[in-house]
Amino acid sequence: MSTRAVTRETAGLTAELRPRVSIGLPVYNGAPYLEQALDSLLSQTLGDFELIISDNASDDGTAEIAARYAQRDGRIRYHRNDENLGAARNFNNTFALSRGQYFKWAACDDIHLPDYLLRCVEALDENPDVVLAYPRASEMSEDGRPLHEVLDPLELNDPRPARRIHHMLWASRKVHMVFGLMRREALANTGLLLAENGADRLLLTELAIMGPWRQVDEMLFVNRVTGSRRNTRTRRFHDPSLRGYAPFRRVWLRCRQAKVIWRSNIPAYQKPLLVFDTFACYFARDLVPLIRRRTARLYQYYPGAVMRRTRRLLARFSARREP
Repeated sequence: MSTRAVTRETAGLTAELRPRVSIGLPVYNGAPYLEQALDSLLSQTLGDFELIISDNASDDGTAEIAARYAQRDGRIRYHRNDENLGAARNFNNTFALSRGQYFKWAACDDIHLPDYLLRCVEALDENPDVVLAYPRASEMSEDGRPLHEVLDPLELNDPRPARRIHHMLWASRKVHMVFGLMRREALANTGLLLAENGADRLLLTELAIMGPWRQVDEMLFVNRVTGSRRNTRTRRFHDPSLRGYAPFRRVWLRCRQAKVIWRSNIPAYQKPLLVFDTFACYFARDLVPLIRRRTARLYQYYPGAVMRRTRRLLARFSARREP
């Protein structure tokens, strides 16, 4: 079902049936942290929301946990896929199943503080031109140990889309904003998440073109840093039919960002400059650091390898000369 069809369906819902907020929680084998994530969402001070859990054919205890919570709270709708669709399709599936005025994604291992929804809804209600609201965030380890605050000094409340895109390209480090609260109509007019690494940054690029963002100046979101996050670099994570790592994934991201910018309603005279800005960002933030890391590895490995090889040759030569 297309996002535009979903938007037409939700437009026919009455105010009594349509919740203020829809939360989409895609999950695959998330049993270790799922209960903590659900408890933090169900403890929100704003209670007018629906929670859609889309289980991507998990084979651990995820199904039992989700079914138990769905029986306990009527705001939860549990959907289980017959097979693993990949992360991107599962994320998009939660949006297709949602009905709320506002929408947000939630990971199965993150923590939302009680005022998260309330403060973000207030930010969107008070600023009709804002398309995305998100709070300050921090990170914690797998065992729940606090790590540090996420310092991402974005200034995307500028009314000019070109300024927003420029600042997002050069200042954005993390992408926790993709878990912020979005206007349904704005998200429906994007391409949602593609089955490629970096699709979250591409989606944020589309939202930055559509309108300003607003950061809530409160620490209300805790991102859990787990070892499983490394799997997001594999192609299989996004599409189970694929194998290996995506080649040139950064080049793909910058090309798609340039394409989105070129097709947008940004003034025509600004588009060439923003496309140039996109690829300049690739060279400065992606390519140069990659070359530095690879060069450091070469210097770290090859001198030691040469010395070991030299010692072996000298030892072999000395053994031959001995009577």
